[in-house]
Amino acid sequence: MTWFYEQGVDEGGSYAQVPGTSSSEAFRDVYRRCLPTFFLTARLANPTAQLILYTNRELSQATAVARLLRSQLDEAGVDVRVLPYISTPPSGWFDAWRNQFYVLDVLNHLATTKRSDSDAFVILDSDVVWTGAPAEPLWQAIDDVGCLSYDLGFPLATTENGLTAYELSAIGSVLTGLQLPPVSYQGGEIQALRGDMLDRVSQLSSQLWQLTHEMFARDEKPIREEAHLLSIVYATLSVAAGSANPFIKRCWTQTRTYVNLTGDETTLVLWHTPSEKRFGLKTIYRDLVAGRGELQDAGSGPLLTRYLSRRLGVPTSPLGKRIRDDSYRLLELAAQFGRRTRR
Repeated sequence: MTWFYEQGVDEGGSYAQVPGTSSSEAFRDVYRRCLPTFFLTARLANPTAQLILYTNRELSQATAVARLLRSQLDEAGVDVRVLPYISTPPSGWFDAWRNQFYVLDVLNHLATTKRSDSDAFVILDSDVVWTGAPAEPLWQAIDDVGCLSYDLGFPLATTENGLTAYELSAIGSVLTGLQLPPVSYQGGEIQALRGDMLDRVSQLSSQLWQLTHEMFARDEKPIREEAHLLSIVYATLSVAAGSANPFIKRCWTQTRTYVNLTGDETTLVLWHTPSEKRFGLKTIYRDLVAGRGELQDAGSGPLLTRYLSRRLGVPTSPLGKRIRDDSYRLLELAAQFGRRTRR
């Protein structure tokens, strides 16, 4: 499952991988284009799974992308759930990643509506794709371990979104009253939980989020985004850091900034491709709309992995993709120039 949040005009918020005003339809369309690929690959990998989209508003009809989205979700058999944003940051909170705490509401809703403690849940960012690698080992690991977390492998002194592992530990000790060891940063792109652990994670997350509000009101340095909070939660519950690493990787693919690909990615079940929202995922979306059925026709397996690899540049970026990415950049620059001149 994944979630899609429509930012309001008065909410503010900035997001590193997508420029522009976060309440604009153009901004929302970037994320809307990710959803069909997310769910179609999820369905190919998990034919019998329940697929869920959480969103804070009824699906809009404001753009061509928005109008097509409902039929695409129906095709994949997606259950769309409208859930208000309750876990909002307090007034004056950091501008970046303001909507990320919506995942706490998703966790709470799942915990109160689940059927069994043995159910397995995987919540992912929408710019994740399910590859052709078998998904069953992921589900088995959730069943065996109860909760998986993704460790990005940063040195403890590395500042990630404003905090080091030592600072996370200090904040976590204030919030929990426990003496925590250095809290390594666990990426927020995946929450993989068995039903009984879902209860524990959602309850502790809610408690610590309220205490974070109190820290912020006292002008004490708090966490900044949901992955900080969940890293503390997982450390408090003794969840093994990196237990999700055999299944997922945050793949940085754009050669103008940072690339972390090693060639081993094709064995992974999940690729998180944050820098491809405006590039490779846009190309896959265009393939779907144009009726080029490569994604559907590939099925789950090596053909799907190869198709996604060509489009997303994992583990290598073919020349055609690089040329296409440059054309997208030029179109974005032209659009930005047009907006400035109209003002």
